[in-house]
Amino acid sequence: MNTKTLKTLEYDKVINILAELSHSKMAYERLISLKPFSDINQINKLQDELTDAKRMLLSGGDPSGFGIENMEEILKRLGIGASLNIPEMIMALHVLEGTSLIKQYRHESKVGETSIDALFDSMVTLIDIQNEIRKCIVSEEIISDDASTELKRIRKEMRLKEGKIRDRLNEMITSQTYRSLLQDPVVTLKEDRFCIPVKAEMKGQIEGVIHGESSSGSTVFIEPLPIVQMNNEIKKLEHEEKVEIEKILARLSERLAENRDTVRQDYENLIQLDTLFAKAKLSKKMDATRPVFNSEWYVELKFARHPLIDSEKVVPIDIWLGKDFTTMVITGPNTGGKTVTLKTLGLCVLLGQSGLHIPAYDNSTIPVFTDIFSDIGDEQSIEQSLSTFSSHMKNIIGIMEKINETSLVLLDELGAGTDPVEGAALAMGILKKLKQRNIRTVATTHYSELKHYALTQEGVTNASCEFDLNTLQPTYKLIIGLPGRSNAFLISKKLGLSDEILALSKEELNDENTKFEDVLKNIEDNKQMILLEKEKIDAYKREIEEKKEELERVIEGQKQAEARIVEEAREKALAIYEEAKGEYEQLITELKEKASAYNRMLDEKEMARVKTALDQKIRKTKLEIGEEAEERIRTNHKKMDLKPGKVVYISKLDKEGTILKVNEQNGSVLLQVGIMKMEFETKYLFDVKQKQTKEKKQTITRFGGLKTDKVKIAGQEINVIGLYPAEALSKVEKFIDDSLLLNLEEVRIVHGKGKGILKNEIHQFLKNHDQVLEFRLGVYGEGDSGVTIVKLK
Repeated sequence: MNTKTLKTLEYDKVINILAELSHSKMAYERLISLKPFSDINQINKLQDELTDAKRMLLSGGDPSGFGIENMEEILKRLGIGASLNIPEMIMALHVLEGTSLIKQYRHESKVGETSIDALFDSMVTLIDIQNEIRKCIVSEEIISDDASTELKRIRKEMRLKEGKIRDRLNEMITSQTYRSLLQDPVVTLKEDRFCIPVKAEMKGQIEGVIHGESSSGSTVFIEPLPIVQMNNEIKKLEHEEKVEIEKILARLSERLAENRDTVRQDYENLIQLDTLFAKAKLSKKMDATRPVFNSEWYVELKFARHPLIDSEKVVPIDIWLGKDFTTMVITGPNTGGKTVTLKTLGLCVLLGQSGLHIPAYDNSTIPVFTDIFSDIGDEQSIEQSLSTFSSHMKNIIGIMEKINETSLVLLDELGAGTDPVEGAALAMGILKKLKQRNIRTVATTHYSELKHYALTQEGVTNASCEFDLNTLQPTYKLIIGLPGRSNAFLISKKLGLSDEILALSKEELNDENTKFEDVLKNIEDNKQMILLEKEKIDAYKREIEEKKEELERVIEGQKQAEARIVEEAREKALAIYEEAKGEYEQLITELKEKASAYNRMLDEKEMARVKTALDQKIRKTKLEIGEEAEERIRTNHKKMDLKPGKVVYISKLDKEGTILKVNEQNGSVLLQVGIMKMEFETKYLFDVKQKQTKEKKQTITRFGGLKTDKVKIAGQEINVIGLYPAEALSKVEKFIDDSLLLNLEEVRIVHGKGKGILKNEIHQFLKNHDQVLEFRLGVYGEGDSGVTIVKLK
């Protein structure tokens, strides 16, 4: 990849930001030298790894364990059997600890299988060695007493001897004999030997070894003769300590050397993971996404942003190139964003080919260019005394010699710096040649001739950076397909240039230029009108979609309500059928018993009459229930006069409630139901008169003339599976009340197994019911734990 382009497009600045996000110096060095690749397989592999690292980062945060130092020299020394010193041992420990931390991070990660699992899996936690080093080494200067039994013995003996020396010296400095000879009554260390400070004029009064004097010469430091031998013993112990520490470090180094390959692998993987998570942090920082790579040599960037511009200020742009056209000519005012557009395009391609995410929306796609060439900014060479134009032309000549069909060319202010007529002609010739060679090219210019060229040539398109004439400020928005207007006269007028000068200036324009500017103005005006209309259409579409969704929700709610009503009717019909069937069987039994008592045969005609009467009763009841269901559906769809204070029937609870508040926005009603305040949709509310009518229809005449206002539940059970706890408890309460009125001794409540929430709520309710004698879960054949058997008092 062209190194000059990397610098021109500020690729190096982005890479510097990336490298600073790493933890270790080794990862930093690898990242700072990162360059774009041209192998699509290698790029996709890097993109896979980065995408998975970012998933982990977003799920579990930034992993710890990357704070390691360069281990290359240490690993070489271990390879030749050398012993590590304490600082080197601590560096090795950091690698071992980092491995444990990163392995734990992966273990605790909630992300599934990834493309970088091999890096984690190939790392080995040498826990035993890690613990042994921690046990032996306290800091970069101190080995623990517990590092070995011998070291502990040596240090214990040293402390005892030091104590004896101090005690002996303290006796001396506090005695009458020595008090007048001393400069100060203290014990001091000189040349690692215990001494006492003696007045210079008194040094001959104390036998011993002199270990120096004070800067003034008034004090000499003497090691008294009785202490010399004791200090010698300490020196001997210090030597033994040093030898033992060397043995300890040699032992630890040997263990590390035995696992040198593992340590190296862990070390390399930590660096690799450090670079990966630095890339993931950059992706998060830039709000970047993975690009899609295509082999058709086209670019399509969605909502692309320049990564070095403040995210609060940067204006996203859409860029496409390579399908309908291979050359784009961008025009617009200075500081309007033309150069930023070139750099944004170039940087997105460079970052994507470096295995990094790009600052653009998902599914942005780019090809893999073999090279990117650019001519951006002032390329004047002071050393060669070249003018700005000459410098640009020399650069462009070099580009024309190196390009091929897999190149991307970015040219800023093409043809500038010389006579406008000749500059425009040269620029057009360069663009024509690039187009002939099918090179993907984006160029910025101020020349009107290039606007004409882009309008008339197939495979070439205009683009412009928008300018707000009201504020006289660029908007930095890129508009592809529309050339930019110069706006020189409008801007000058707004800035205060006189109409007289403007009129004289316009006289100098030829008709062709004037007509072209007028055409551009009409196009721009029409574009603004189209955009406004599009915004209105989009608003209407959103409103229609919202209304459609709302209508679908209402229809779905009505369907569910109707289905529920029909289901309740079906269950009620089944219950009545079961009751009638039971009555029929009971009557047949009674008739048989009577016939047997009178020693008579059962009259077949009488049995047929009873059966016919019961069948008619069942059919009639079914019709009534069907009509009731239809009536409830119809009533459910009618608007009621809902207002505070009105008493209504709540079908969901089979209770009455008083309206407290009506919410017009969502169609719900707040009700006082007993001591509770509850909110219901209006579809569950009915007039009390309608409820009373239903109750009359539910009154059933039992065979034999006995009437009751309660319906015996089929099989003496109730099914509350799928209901909310509050709704289920209301139905269970009514079911038990009905069962008590029918003098039932045992009933079944079917609540299902599930997570046990509904079962627990029902059991808690039954515990506190004064008419429940006992209850238990069902056994095999009764429904198991999905059923509760209740005995009533």
